[in-house]
Amino acid sequence: MPNSEEKVDTYGSSGCWKGLVAYTAPGVFWGGTAAISAIGSVGVRSEQVFDFANMKSQWFYVNTYGLTSSAGLNFTDYYGVILGINNTDTTANVYK
Repeated sequence: MPNSEEKVDTYGSSGCWKGLVAYTAPGVFWGGTAAISAIGSVGVRSEQVFDFANMKSQWFYVNTYGLTSSAGLNFTDYYGVILGINNTDTTANVYK
């Protein structure tokens, strides 16, 4: 059932809605970081987000720069759950 505050073109009755019904759903993300450091560090991070509200995935890339007191290589992978992605917006706008 649509929320009364949301402006979507939906009509019908319980169990028989027509049009876009706004809702939220979870999503998941996973990604990795690779960095090299000496006095400064340079890295690249990439994440893929899968949005269960729209059933789409999208890649995000971020370059990182910083100062460090150690030297070396770093590789990290991670994953997580996102709560509250809505189906009326794009993944890029929701996951910033």
